[in-house]
Amino acid sequence: MNLMLNGLSKFITGFIDKIRGFILSTNRYTQTQRITFEFEKLRQTLDLIEYCQDSLPNLTTPRRFDRDSIRIGLSYNLMNNLYNLTQCLRRANIDAELVLWRGFDYLLTDDPRWETENVILKEFTNKQLDLLNKSLPNSVREVPSKIAPLPQPVDTPFPRHLLEVAGYHLNNIDGYLSAMQDYDLLVVSGQAILIAPFTGKPYITFPYGADLYESPFSNDAFGKCILAGWRRANAHVLSGGNFFHYARILGLQNCTYIPILIDTDTYHPAKNITMREELLKRYDCERLFIAPARHSWSYKGNEKIIEAVAQVARLDGGKRFKVIFNNWGEDLEKSRMLVTQKGLNEICVFIGAMSKKALHEYIRASDAVLDQFCLGEYGTLTLEAMSLAKPVILYYNWNNKIPVFNAFSIEEIAQQMVYILDHPDEAAIAGRRGREWVVENHGPGAVIPRFIKVFEAVLNGEMVPQFPRLME
Repeated sequence: MNLMLNGLSKFITGFIDKIRGFILSTNRYTQTQRITFEFEKLRQTLDLIEYCQDSLPNLTTPRRFDRDSIRIGLSYNLMNNLYNLTQCLRRANIDAELVLWRGFDYLLTDDPRWETENVILKEFTNKQLDLLNKSLPNSVREVPSKIAPLPQPVDTPFPRHLLEVAGYHLNNIDGYLSAMQDYDLLVVSGQAILIAPFTGKPYITFPYGADLYESPFSNDAFGKCILAGWRRANAHVLSGGNFFHYARILGLQNCTYIPILIDTDTYHPAKNITMREELLKRYDCERLFIAPARHSWSYKGNEKIIEAVAQVARLDGGKRFKVIFNNWGEDLEKSRMLVTQKGLNEICVFIGAMSKKALHEYIRASDAVLDQFCLGEYGTLTLEAMSLAKPVILYYNWNNKIPVFNAFSIEEIAQQMVYILDHPDEAAIAGRRGREWVVENHGPGAVIPRFIKVFEAVLNGEMVPQFPRLME
């Protein structure tokens, strides 16, 4: 089948060249322009079908693993997940670099300075990177989204025009493809999974979520190309509890589980209580809860938190505590309206969109964190709060036990809040136990050695090792 498609594509290419010659000799451009355009589209379609059907795992291994000289390039920095991985790899003496390409790393939350600087914005937009006026960390290589055309386009192992079919401008993407040539092995997420095969480098996928359970199921050129990117990968590192389900549906090979990485060296408990004292005085209360998740009722269950706050407030008029909410998300206005309807404007406080560093300062100053109450599993926010030694209330429905305050219904959330209000010492002990658990299971000491073993296996042409799963 592939040989037939390849032959047909070459025939169409030759036929198009003959048409062009005819155009030049007769000056009948306007009469044949449409025909030429349609044949170009047909050739692109055939190339796309061939590329996606022949999406076998990439088995090229240009070099064997050498810890002292290997270079790792990481790409697609959603919510700074790969920046944190880069930092921890470098501390383990692995030459790793985050490639920040503005073609897709354009969100404010994707910029490493959103992780390292203390910033609170009144409104959450992507036009305020100028607020982050400090230089990028040394571990980050920034590639502009638009550059002047290179003297010689980057040679790709597959037809370059497929990237254009998938939505990328070839002149702009050449800078990114050129930068990726400097690495021996790539770790990619999101859209970088689509582009990775065109670099000619061995690569490992490291999905964040929607890039696995949404993008490759899209029935368009982008979806088909990113599915081919998934299937051509040398290996897949999966951290989510349900990721293996989607990997099986897509027919992915050479998958392994590595827990979500939490930089427990950076995310440590508070060393002073100044900010907490300031907040308690500002809000005239004894206890502080913080609910930092974006306002997305279907994914986070923010409305449950507000309803639970209303129940707890009826016990003492809401005089003992305040709840701090983040100020962004598609359902922000719905949350604000519900707070007003429930008469909770004096208890629920909405503050600006917080950078990661600012958020951690608020978490350190709080008594407990309210996370999500829909999905049934924990994510980065829960683990970071636990790493800061704070008790977390969330909905969790996996078999293994983790030291959190589990709740699903409005009544259960309210009961857990009351317990923390009435038993602050026990809540603090639970927070310290939570940090110990995160250090043991998600800290750099637990996670980074596993990544290094995966790197070694891929570059040595071996199957990746299997590790115990926390979520089963």
